[in-house]
Amino acid sequence: MKFIHKFIFIILLLLVPNFVYAKSVNILINQIDGIQDSVRNTVQLFEDSVMNFLFDAGCIVSSEKICLEKDISKTVQVALDASVNGFIDYLVVIKVNVNAKSDDLIDINWEVINVSNSKKIGSGKMKAPKPYREKEVSIQRFGVDVGSEIYSCIKGN
Repeated sequence: MKFIHKFIFIILLLLVPNFVYAKSVNILINQIDGIQDSVRNTVQLFEDSVMNFLFDAGCIVSSEKICLEKDISKTVQVALDASVNGFIDYLVVIKVNVNAKSDDLIDINWEVINVSNSKKIGSGKMKAPKPYREKEVSIQRFGVDVGSEIYSCIKGN
């Protein structure tokens, strides 16, 4: 009987790693506000909310520094190359449009790239809701909504 228990235990130890695999995600945020001089607090809060949602969903999450350039094609390629070297599964590029005067989010465009073959597996556009009384809460809720859409795309692949 002890032999059977030891045998089952060894088999489980060998099989468990196959079922426990977290997808790794690297996030690149591009802030578009017309001024492009500094990173806005609302964009940082939005990034944190998306990262927290993906982490809570079971992903291993990292991020690149927030990009302020208008043309980010070179930055995306550098991030993609770094993701390959860092054994990342997906690169998520999020372009955040911000009202420069009010510091409110306008809308976002996101795309998910499978790092292993550099193919886009999903994309989307979401309009930011009007801020509630507490601006931080509305940004965090919007970040969770965006994170949920991104996770659905990653989970389906």
